Amino acid sequence: RMLPYGEMLQCWLREGCLNDPFGEFFISEANRSSRSFDLDGSDFWNQKFVLKAAELPKFIPEALAKRALVAGKTRKFIQAFLKNPPTHLRYQNPAALSIQNHRDTNSSAVLRDNLLETMEKDIKLAYKNACKQARHILIEDCQLIEQIRCIKQYVLLCKGDFSMNLLELLWDGLNRPAGSLFRHNLVGVLETSIECTRDPKEPDWLLANLDVRLLSNDQISGSSATGWDVFALDYRVSFPVDCILDPQSMQEYSKLSRYIWGLKRLETVLSRCWQNLRNCQVSASKAVKKEFRADLRKMELLQYEMISFVRQTLSVCFETISGEWDVFESTLTKMSENSESSVEGDGVDLDTLITAHREFLNNLKSKLRLWSSQTMRSKMSVITLGILRLENVQNALISIIQGQSTAPSLNEMRTAFQSSARHFQTDLDDLFMTLQKESAMNNSEDLVSRLDFNEYHRRRNGFDTR
Repeated sequence: RMLPYGEMLQCWLREGCLNDPFGEFFISEANRSSRSFDLDGSDFWNQKFVLKAAELPKFIPEALAKRALVAGKTRKFIQAFLKNPPTHLRYQNPAALSIQNHRDTNSSAVLRDNLLETMEKDIKLAYKNACKQARHILIEDCQLIEQIRCIKQYVLLCKGDFSMNLLELLWDGLNRPAGSLFRHNLVGVLETSIECTRDPKEPDWLLANLDVRLLSNDQISGSSATGWDVFALDYRVSFPVDCILDPQSMQEYSKLSRYIWGLKRLETVLSRCWQNLRNCQVSASKAVKKEFRADLRKMELLQYEMISFVRQTLSVCFETISGEWDVFESTLTKMSENSESSVEGDGVDLDTLITAHREFLNNLKSKLRLWSSQTMRSKMSVITLGILRLENVQNALISIIQGQSTAPSLNEMRTAFQSSARHFQTDLDDLFMTLQKESAMNNSEDLVSRLDFNEYHRRRNGFDTR
């Protein structure tokens, strides 16, 4: 009875094939109705095959059984890759790009006398070889690190010249109602912006994965949505990289991208407001300057406060992303080097890569409190509306000062400006107060110090618990 069991194990380790008609093996196929390469990569890896603890023989330790599970799943993963290579590899020979299968020519004749020792060696060898091949496919062939770096640079807008160029090209279009936008037009603008700012060393197939997504009605609030409410940058992920960049991870990237995109919009709005204010101060006559000196000064001080907050928030975002990326990339590099030099059979399996990537995202969420906290996101939305409202009020007031609008509305505009300014400052102080409370609970008070570096908001309302 032992020899057939050993043959079942060998079949699983070599081919990823379960030859278990009576359900006696300690691994089972959870989804038999679909071939492995018809599933999404993350579903295949997490749901296709499972370990049956009840059928695990006492002479096989659980740790060894888990390696056997990973070895067979990885073999199946490699087969799926060879049948369905990524687009940029389809006109090459993917079989030639992966490491040759390692087989022990004598392992088919399992010796009865040292069966357990042979079984343990076979599992460790199969696990080691499978992990090396998976690492080679993901890191070398599919360029996993380069793909995540592309998401960081473009989707998360860490490439400054690209984000500035894209904002400039899309500005007028995104101010229109959401229903008037056409995705193919936005994709064309995205492609133009990429071509204007791309690094010549970046491969075409990598940048071709960048895309535009328009949010559906159930993903936005309000019936008067504009292009800013529905526009989102996206990155298309295919097998086998979607084992690592699973749908949940890509959703997190999308949320962070929209958050940073909103901040970049506010930065541009405030930049234009500041330019309009300076032009007004330069062009106005001495009499006008004297009459509206107080109004112009209030606008100037308020914009200082807004610009300081938005730019500090963006700076924290990009510094955090850059710092965590450096740690993540270093981790992947060390994993790859250790896998190549390993002689003990310890390899880098897909679970290790998935865990490393998930840790990278979790670190971002823990440090970017203004993005990851639902409470803080709501308060940031209020502040965003306050800045956009002040932009409209200030432009109307400047039009009156420059004589481009009727004077009777002057007092009304002054009142509206003062009211909007008070609301913005109250909302901003409320955000800082809430952030301080959350930061104390999460041991991340350095974020409050960065955003309120001169303790102006602490002194203004005395909310600092110290």
